[in-house]
Amino acid sequence: MRRWSILLLIAFLFVLTPPVKAQSPVGFDELKVLLWPEYDRPDMLVIYKITLSGSTKLPALIDLRIPKAVGSPYNVAVEEADGQLYSLNYTTSQEGEWLVISLTAPTTKLQVEYYDPGLTKTDGRREYNFRWPGDFETQDLIVQVQQPVTASNLQVEMVSGTWSTGTDGMQYYTVDVGKVPAATPVSLKLSYTKADDSLSVPDQVPLQSSQPIGPSTDQLRVQEALPFILGGLGLALIIGGGLWFWLISRKRQSGPSKRRHVSANLVNPEGVEADIYCHQCGKRAAKDDVFCRTCGTRLRRE
Repeated sequence: MRRWSILLLIAFLFVLTPPVKAQSPVGFDELKVLLWPEYDRPDMLVIYKITLSGSTKLPALIDLRIPKAVGSPYNVAVEEADGQLYSLNYTTSQEGEWLVISLTAPTTKLQVEYYDPGLTKTDGRREYNFRWPGDFETQDLIVQVQQPVTASNLQVEMVSGTWSTGTDGMQYYTVDVGKVPAATPVSLKLSYTKADDSLSVPDQVPLQSSQPIGPSTDQLRVQEALPFILGGLGLALIIGGGLWFWLISRKRQSGPSKRRHVSANLVNPEGVEADIYCHQCGKRAAKDDVFCRTCGTRLRRE
C-alpha cells in the first residue's frame, strides 16, 4: 500500500510540473567584423556588428568570446528602434585563452568593441591574426579592414577581397567570407607597411584645465569691454562739452543786456553824465536821442 502511495505522489508531481522548453538556438543573420589598426590607439580596434536571426527568441542570452588579452570590452551596446546605440549590461568570465562576454539581447542588433594588443610591429611591418571562434551559426560573415592613413601595401593572406573608399576618405579592404556553420572557427591574417607610429584619428580636442592659463576671466572680460567703455566715455565728454559751450554762449548773450539795463542812466563819480543805453535792446544811444535808433523804444533818462 505504501508503495502505491509513493507512485501516485510521483505521478501527481509529474502532472503539476510544466515541461521545460529548450531554448531556441541563437544564430546570426550577419556578423560584420571591422578591423581598424592604429585608429585612435596603437592597438587593433575590433568592432562586431551583429544582426541576430529572425528565428531567435528575444530576449536572448548570448555568450560571446573575445581574446583574453583584451582584458575587458571597450563597449557593449544594443541598437534600439530609433537607430541609436545604447550601452548594455554584461558580465565577463575567463575560459582558457578567451574572455567570455555574457549579455541579454533585447533586440536583434548588437555592437561589441574591444582593443586587441595582438597587433605586432617589426620595424616598418605590421601583422595581426584575427580569429572568430565560431560560437554561432552565421549566415554571412563580412570582414572589413581599414588601412591606416600613413600605411601602404595592406594584404589579407589567402583571401581575396575588394578595395573601396569610405565616406571618411580612408581605404577599406572588404572580405565576404559568407556562411559559417556553428563551431567553425575562422582565421584571417593581415599585414601592412607603416614607417611611423602616428594614429589615423589622433585626439583632436586637447583636455582643458579647470582654471584658464594666463589672464583671468575677469581680466579678459575687461579687455573685451574696454573699447566700449572708452567709446561711451568719449561720447559723454562730447555731449558734456557741447552742453557747457551752449550754456556759456547763452550767458554771454544775456549778460551784457542786463548789465547795461541796470547802468543805463548812471552818473560817473565826477558828475559827468554816463553813456546812455537802451533799456530794451541794450544798444548805446547818442546823448540827444529820445528814441533808440535800433529798436525804437523811448529812452529812459531818469
